[in-house]
Amino acid sequence: MTKLKKIFENIIDERLEDPSDVKDDVLRSLLKLVGDGDGDEELTLDDIKHLLMIFAPERYLEREIDVKGRDFELIPFGSGRRMCPGIPLAYRMIHLMLGTLLDSFNWENGKGTKDINMAEKFGITLQKVEPLQAIPLPR
Repeated sequence: MTKLKKIFENIIDERLEDPSDVKDDVLRSLLKLVGDGDGDEELTLDDIKHLLMIFAPERYLEREIDVKGRDFELIPFGSGRRMCPGIPLAYRMIHLMLGTLLDSFNWENGKGTKDINMAEKFGITLQKVEPLQAIPLPR
């Protein structure tokens, strides 16, 4: 745990020393609030470290979330008529983005073999028995 704390302290110190013109991310926005004194409660560096430790984006990686369904994890994006206006654009652009990625890199099998297991398992949709692991290599 102390190694993780040192990593977070280094990241925070780096952000405090280098206020570049890059757009603000979550950490930079939180650091601006430290000692601001405008709100009722003051944010401290310990609070930011705690937030970094409880933030776990991997909780969304293995879940199948339907943005048009009843999955309330995505409630900030709304649903129905009041859903995020960018979602239809994202559905249209994902194919272009994937094509650009495929065209921009040379790809290698993640398992280190030439063969890819194309066996399928049965379900509502066909899925591969072994997920595809691909490593992008610069051209």
